Amino acid sequence: MESWTVTGVQVDLWRYRWFGRVLVRRGYVTVALPMTGVVAQWLRPGDPVELELTAETDQPGFDDYRLTKLTAEGPVQLWPVYENRFEVVRRSPLDERPLYVYTIRLREATRESDYTAIVDLEQHHYAAEESILAKWVCPEDGAVRAANIRPTCPRCHQPMRFWDLTDATRSSRFLLAELVNGQPYEPRFIGYVRVDPPIPAMHRRLPDGTIQREVRRQVFPLDWFEPTYWPEAYFSSSSETSGSRSNRARLSPWSGRPAPAKQPSSGWSGVR
Repeated sequence: MESWTVTGVQVDLWRYRWFGRVLVRRGYVTVALPMTGVVAQWLRPGDPVELELTAETDQPGFDDYRLTKLTAEGPVQLWPVYENRFEVVRRSPLDERPLYVYTIRLREATRESDYTAIVDLEQHHYAAEESILAKWVCPEDGAVRAANIRPTCPRCHQPMRFWDLTDATRSSRFLLAELVNGQPYEPRFIGYVRVDPPIPAMHRRLPDGTIQREVRRQVFPLDWFEPTYWPEAYFSSSSETSGSRSNRARLSPWSGRPAPAKQPSSGWSGVR
């Protein structure tokens, strides 16, 4: 890998879940790296990184490079995001011989179609009928609508684009379970897990001795903190309302596992 420096970060709010771009420079060479906005938002101009191009191209795509951020605590791989595969063997209940083998890929959601698949899983398997699951936006005129299926823009009548899940935080990440070798009648996505990276409250003592509480809440926007997934509180409340189907970590009933009950803006920053 070669050492580069971040010179610019582009994160468009209306599509930050599934698209962002980072400019890196080495000498007189500048490369634009496409990635998800949820990853790009953690980089700042001036950050040192290591870049390995895995394809011979002047305009790398999502799958054409590896990017590592250099920190005081050590290197942190930013891209590509997590992915793993494993096999599930279904055996005969009579003699234990293998009947068929499923290959399942676990990977982080990175594309708009991944998030619309999550909305479909929610709508058909988990969410209550009255739940509104997603926000959609028209990038042409800025119209925003909340709906469970992709709506059309009330102004220009074009299909709207996925913006965000209504109950996710800005820092939430999503891990999808994808069936690689399924049949045409079997679903492609069989479940997902939502992960909320902890952003703990932090206090600091000022020179005059007073305590300034929850400093991070004064720096980061509210949607980075609320609503977070709090398992203890969830299971405590679900025991009182056993009919609830809402949860943040879910698997489709198809997978054979029990599922638990239940302002667009854009622009480059720091380009030099």
